[in-house]
Amino acid sequence: MISTIRSVGKHVLQEVGKKLLTGDLNLTKVSFPIKCSVAMSALERVGRGTCFFPVYFNRAAASDNPIERIKLVITATLANFYVNCTFLKPLNPILGETF
Repeated sequence: MISTIRSVGKHVLQEVGKKLLTGDLNLTKVSFPIKCSVAMSALERVGRGTCFFPVYFNRAAASDNPIERIKLVITATLANFYVNCTFLKPLNPILGETF
């Protein structure tokens, strides 16, 4: 993972250097390296992120304590970060994509 980050950083610095040396100061046109894309779409990542929801939401629905309910809902939401926390960016969705 670290080697991927370093190689991507090197690639981006080379692209920025080329732009600056040619006099083109518009850095918004620097391309995003494909190495930084994960092999799933944004829709798949959203589906993966909700995998803890049934566990915590069912426990929240069974609880009578409103404070415990909100704790469980917050826990389910924060658990999404554990599943989807990565350096890699999802691929752009394609029109008509299904999951």
